[in-house]
Amino acid sequence: MIRSACHLGHFPTCSGPGWALVGQDGGQSIPLDEGRLFVFADTLLTAARPVPGSAPPPARRPPGRGHLGILANTAARAQSPDLQQALAGLDYFLDDGSAPREILPSSADERREGIRFWPQHGLLVNGSVYLFYLGVQAVTGSTWGFVNEGTGLAVLDPAGGECRRLYRRGRGDWIFWPPRTDDLHFGVQVLREGELAYVRARARLVGASWRASRATTRAAGGEPRAAPVARRPARHGRHAQQARSLRKPKPES
Repeated sequence: MIRSACHLGHFPTCSGPGWALVGQDGGQSIPLDEGRLFVFADTLLTAARPVPGSAPPPARRPPGRGHLGILANTAARAQSPDLQQALAGLDYFLDDGSAPREILPSSADERREGIRFWPQHGLLVNGSVYLFYLGVQAVTGSTWGFVNEGTGLAVLDPAGGECRRLYRRGRGDWIFWPPRTDDLHFGVQVLREGELAYVRARARLVGASWRASRATTRAAGGEPRAAPVARRPARHGRHAQQARSLRKPKPES
């Protein structure tokens, strides 16, 4: 339930050599040791050349404005603590053509299946950002044009934007939290408090039954391990979930 909202101003227009930003959604910011990391979901660009991405471009092209491209995800760094100044000074991770690029690219097989990835939220641990992301598949006949494939976890270097998707041991599967029947979105918000992090999720549930899931934390040896999660009953078909997660590891000697 949304209790209040306020207008924070207009999103400054961003552009670079041969490209201009048209629109984005799913934006969130993650605190770093210096500045913040901003992650975005679908990002619409106009460019002087075709923009490679995992989502198909729109059928129509604006006359005289070059190519339209849709990137399923992008990210940028900002230094200013002021929101408007931070958004005006976003430093995107770029491809070889100096245009924004995806930080969570789909494989060739995933692209053929219409699967792309939307960043959710994460936190900084020992210089790396542990980033939750949602995998969706484009389908016809659904209300929104896509279905939820599940939630994965990736490790991103906030300095250069290199990102490594994690896979389940012995399975080669990136889906740590499957949607099952509740359309689970895990990792929509992560809050740090000392050595603990609270990972929030949302889901559509039928009734108000208790359920259990699992969260991912980082062991001292650097490998992910599981920790239990408890869900609260949902009142209006959606609920928030808090999990013990990501206990801060000791510095390596």
